[in-house]
Amino acid sequence: MSKNTSYTIYNNVRSNQLKELSFLNWLCNNLDAPEVIKEHFPLNDSLASKTLKPLEIAKKIQKNHFIPLKKKANCIRTLLQLPKEIRLVSSIKGITVDFAIVSNGQVQFIEFHEKQHRSLSNQKPSNVYTLEGDIIKVPRYLQRLLRDIWRMKYLPNYKVVWYDWFELSNNIDIFNTNKVEFALQGNFKISELNY
Repeated sequence: MSKNTSYTIYNNVRSNQLKELSFLNWLCNNLDAPEVIKEHFPLNDSLASKTLKPLEIAKKIQKNHFIPLKKKANCIRTLLQLPKEIRLVSSIKGITVDFAIVSNGQVQFIEFHEKQHRSLSNQKPSNVYTLEGDIIKVPRYLQRLLRDIWRMKYLPNYKVVWYDWFELSNNIDIFNTNKVEFALQGNFKISELNY
């Protein structure tokens, strides 16, 4: 991204999210004094109807070598119990993106992933939906994973930056590349589950 352009960053980070705050500071230092709006970027309402196919995701999870076997089995078992297609939200307000950078009418979406996106362990019941809008309860870790896949599938100009890659990388350039996910070698990546 160019230093001679004006930028607006939408991000609703909380004060206790220190790693995400560090990434926001890095963005501000590298984007020539952007305006920061402390709210989530409003996604288009039409995105709420976009669906995922659990069976296709289960097949991708089965082939993934970075998800531990027990967690892999739990994900696949739950995915196979879901309908052929599901929606992730009842309204677009139900899904957000950590960062949206607006410049010259273009939006760059960035999701900053911390450890919980990789651990696949939060069992709290969370909602996904049938095509008719009926609620289906799934573990929070699976809802989070499905939302990550959904963002990658349906949001244009979307990238994932993993916290440990960000902390350990010296020459960070996430903008001048077609790469969609920045993660350490040998770690789980959301992009490997996209179908």
